[in-house]
Parts: sequence; structure tokens; C-alpha cells
Amino acid sequence: MLNESLLLGEQTIDGQHDELFRLFDRLRLNADRKFSDEIALDILSELNHQIIHHFETEETLMAGMALPEPLLAAHLAAHLAILEDLAQFHMEIMVGKIVSPADLIAQVAMWVVHHLLEFDIGLRPFISCTKTH
Repeated sequence: MLNESLLLGEQTIDGQHDELFRLFDRLRLNADRKFSDEIALDILSELNHQIIHHFETEETLMAGMALPEPLLAAHLAAHLAILEDLAQFHMEIMVGKIVSPADLIAQVAMWVVHHLLEFDIGLRPFISCTKTH
């Protein structure tokens, strides 16, 4: 279960964040075992699917909020950058680039943890306002 300090107060988004953290935990657990490109590709494929779905949900939610334009633009740009990085990273592994478990974990942490802390937590006051109106 997602740490309470990371909850935004929007059930769907919080549930999706929880799933992304579970996938991140699965990645960390597999890093301690025999870590193959096949495992990395499986996890990245699932991560890609979950992140795309999450970003679509989040962007729909943000469209209904009174977000200041610079905040919305920065958040959308961060989504695009993550999707581009994820696709590039995935392709590199598919064509044989060797990626260490530590590098993969660090990259996924940037995509999931950093984004939540840097961008998504900032949505909390707007979610609260949306619920009260």
C-alpha cells in the first residue's frame, strides 16, 4: 500500500500510483535474483502500459482542474519526457544494450518516484478544491 504521505486524495490516481510502486518493488526484488534482458523487457513493457494509462487518467483529471497554465504545461512536458525516455530505454534493451539492474532501478525510480514527488504531489490542493466544488 502506498505511503499515506504520497496519497493525493483521488482514489483512481492513488490506486494507479500504488500499482506503479508495486511494479517498482517487483523490479527491485528481481534485481537481487538472476536478472535477464527478458525480465527487464517484461517489466518495462508492463511499466509502459501502466504509465500510459496513468498519464491518460491524470491528464483527464487535470483538464478539469483550475491548474495555472505554467504548472499544467510543465506537468504535461514531464509526462512526454518520461514516455520518450521509457521508449528509448526499452528499444535499447531490445537491440541488445546491456543494462545493469542498478541502472534500470535508478531509471524507473526517476520515472515513478521522482515524478510523483516533483509533479503529482503538487496536484493535491487542486484535487481538494475540485472535490469541494
